[in-house]
Amino acid sequence: MDGKIPDELVDRIRSGNDIVEVVSEVVALKKTGANYLGLCPFHTEKTPSFTVSPGKQIFHCFGCGAGGDVVGFLMRHENYTFPEALRRLAEKAGIAIPETSRESRQDTGELDAVIAANEEAAGFFARALWETPEGEKARTYLEGRGMSAETARGFGVGYSMPGWDALLKHLERKGIGALMAEKAGLAIPRSSGSGHYDRFRDRLMFTIRDARGRVIGFGGRTMSDEQPKYLNSPETRAFRKGETLYALDVAGQHIRKRGYSVITEGYFDAIACHVAGAQNAVATLGTALTSAHLRLLKRYSENVVLVFDSDAAGIKAAERSLDVFLGTAMNAKVALLPQGDDPDSLVKRDGPKGLADRLRATEKLLDFVIRRAAAGAGTIDEKVEAAARITGILARIENGVERSHYLKAAAGLLGIEESAIAEELGKKLGKDARTGVFRAAGRKPAASPMNKIEEELLHLALIYPEVACQVRDELTPEDFSDGRLRPIAAGLFGMMDEAGSVDVPKLLGSIEDEELKKALYGLSVKEREFDDPLETARGSVGRLLKGRVDRKLAELSGQMREAEIRNDLDRLNKLQKEFAEWQKRKSSTR
Repeated sequence: MDGKIPDELVDRIRSGNDIVEVVSEVVALKKTGANYLGLCPFHTEKTPSFTVSPGKQIFHCFGCGAGGDVVGFLMRHENYTFPEALRRLAEKAGIAIPETSRESRQDTGELDAVIAANEEAAGFFARALWETPEGEKARTYLEGRGMSAETARGFGVGYSMPGWDALLKHLERKGIGALMAEKAGLAIPRSSGSGHYDRFRDRLMFTIRDARGRVIGFGGRTMSDEQPKYLNSPETRAFRKGETLYALDVAGQHIRKRGYSVITEGYFDAIACHVAGAQNAVATLGTALTSAHLRLLKRYSENVVLVFDSDAAGIKAAERSLDVFLGTAMNAKVALLPQGDDPDSLVKRDGPKGLADRLRATEKLLDFVIRRAAAGAGTIDEKVEAAARITGILARIENGVERSHYLKAAAGLLGIEESAIAEELGKKLGKDARTGVFRAAGRKPAASPMNKIEEELLHLALIYPEVACQVRDELTPEDFSDGRLRPIAAGLFGMMDEAGSVDVPKLLGSIEDEELKKALYGLSVKEREFDDPLETARGSVGRLLKGRVDRKLAELSGQMREAEIRNDLDRLNKLQKEFAEWQKRKSSTR
C-alpha cells in the first residue's frame, strides 16, 4: 500500500465521531433550532456566530468564514495535519488504523525517535543550567539580561555543557545512540570518520517546539565573542527552520484571542514580549519571514504586526517581508521602535507600557515600505530609481482602489506628477494608454453578488432530499447563471447520480476553492423556515428554466441576425424554426 488511509476508513472515522461532541470539548454550544451556536474559537467575537450542524456534521462561522467537518475542526483548532487529525479521531472512536507501507512505518518511527531524542536533550540542558557548577556562567548571563529564573524555566531555557560529548554520553545512557543523535541534529560526525561529538557546547540553549508543543530543535547562543553568535539545529525530520516559529506553541491561543500575531526577530525579543504582556508574540529563527510562516500564522489570525529591530538590518527585514505578504490575504503592520532599540531593550527600559504603546502605534507595512523607498530621493536619478522600486510594488497589488491610493501617495512623496508614475506603472501592468484602465495579467474580475434565487435553491437541495431529487431531474449545472454556484450544483448532481443522496462533508471535500467552500458551508448550516420546501423549490426551478429559455432565445436571435447579414437563407430558415420552438417552451414555463 502507498501509506494513504483508505477512503472507506476515513468515512468510518468521520461517522464514528459526532462533531457536536468534539467541538463541545473546546466551545460552549447552545441548541438553537436544528443547530448549535457558540462563540467562534478562531476569531474574537462577542455575539455567537459559530454554528455546528449535527445533521450535516459540519461547522461554519458566519463571522470569519471558517468551516469544515470534524476532521477539519481538529486540523484548524489543534494545528494537526490531516493524518494526525484522523488518528486522533480514530483513537477517540476506538477504530484501529492498520499500518500501511514499510516506508511509512519507518518514516513515522524515525520522526518519533527524533522528537524523543530532542525531548531528552531538553531535559539534560535544563538540568545543566540549574543544577551544575558549569551552569553558573549561564545563570549569571541570564540575570544580566534581566531574565528571571521563572521565565527561563517556563520557556525551557537550558545550557549545553562545555565538553565534547556530555550530551552524547547522557543520550547513550538513555538508549539513544550516536547515529540517532546525529539524525536529531544533536551530534556531528568527526571528520576522521570515527565517532561523534556534541553539536552544542557551552551555549545558552533555547528550546524550539512545534505548534503542538513537541521539542523539535534548539537554538544555542554563545555568551562570549565566539562566532556564530547563534547556532540553530540543522534541518531534520522534525525541524525545518523556514517553517517554524519560536514560541508559537504558547502564543497560538493568545493570537486567536487578540486577533493578531506579533513577529519578532529573536528568542530574547519574543520572550521579552511575553513577559511584558504580549503573549501573542513569536520569533523567526534567524531567517527571513517565509510564506510557510504566514500559512502557520493564518490558522490563528490574518492580522500580523512586525516588530523588527530599528537598525538598518531590521528595517531591511521589514521591507523584504513585503514580498511574502503581497498576494496573500494577510494584513501586515509595522511597529516602529526607537533608534537603537529591539523589543528586549525597549521592555527593559520602558516596561510593558512602552511595548503596548508601540503595538498600538502601528503603520501599514505597505505604507512603511513605500515611504522608506521614497525617503531621501532628491535628485532626478534618485527619483527615477525610487519610482522604479515603488511601481514594482504597486504592480503586485491586486485591488485597484488600493493600488490607485498608493500611486497617488507615492507621487506626493516623490514630488512628481501622478501621471508620470502612472505611466511607469502602466508599463508593468499593461495599461490602456487611451482609457487609463489597468489590466494586470491573469487578474480575475471582481465577483458579482450571488444570485439569491439560485442560492436559496441549493440551500433547499442540501437540506431536503426530495428537493435535491427534483433539482437534479429538472436542471443542469449550466442552468445556474452564477459561476460560483455552478460547481456546487455540479458536485451535488454528481453525488445524487452516484449515491442517490447528498453527503455534505464529502461534497465539501471535493471542492478546492476556499471561497466556494465558505459559500457551501453557509448554505448547508443556515436555518430558514419554509412552509412548503418542495413548492418553494418548484418556483425557483421554474425561474431557472425560464432563464435557460431566455438565454437560448437571445443566442438564436444573434445567430439569425448573422445569417441575415450573410444572406444564408437555409440557415436562417432552420434558426427561425428553432426560435419558434423555444418560444413555445417559454409560453409553457410562464
